[in-house]
Amino acid sequence: MTKEQVIENLDSYIRQNFVDLSRLKFSVSSKYSGLTGKIKKKIDDIIAKFDYTFSNYLRDLIKKKGLTEVEVYKKAHLDRRIFSKLRNVRSYKPSERTIWAVAFAMELNIDEVEELLSKCGYALSPYYKLDLIIRFFFENRIYDLFTINEILEHYGFQPLGE
Repeated sequence: MTKEQVIENLDSYIRQNFVDLSRLKFSVSSKYSGLTGKIKKKIDDIIAKFDYTFSNYLRDLIKKKGLTEVEVYKKAHLDRRIFSKLRNVRSYKPSERTIWAVAFAMELNIDEVEELLSKCGYALSPYYKLDLIIRFFFENRIYDLFTINEILEHYGFQPLGE
C-alpha cells in the first residue's frame, strides 16, 4: 500500500468515525449534560455494543471444550482467586501470560488462541521472540506447561502460571 493510499484510507476512516463535538446538543437535566457528559454518553453507547466480555467468551470456550473450571485453572497453574477474577469480574484484564497459561491448559489451536488474546487486546507478534516461542508451542500442539516453562527459562523468559 502506498503512502498516498494510507493517507486516503486514514482520511476516510476519520470522516466515518469523527464526532463533531460542536454539533452535540446539550441537556442540563441529563446525567450526560455538558460537553463532558456528551462525550461520556457517546463512549457509553460504544461500550454497550461490546457487552460480550472476555469473561463471557472464556466461560463459553471452557464449556465448548467440555472442560471444568477446576481442570483449567489447575492445569494452567493459576491461583483459584485469579481464575475467579477471569471468569467473574467483567472489567478485569488478565495479563497476556495468564491468557497463554489458560490457553495451554485448554489445549487450544492457534486460531482459538489468537481469538482469546484479541478479547483483551493482545496478539502474538512475529517481531518478539517470546511471542514466537509461544506461537511455536501452539502451532505444534505442545501443551505440557513444564516443557514450555523449561524452554522459556532456557531463553531467559519467566515461566507461565503462578
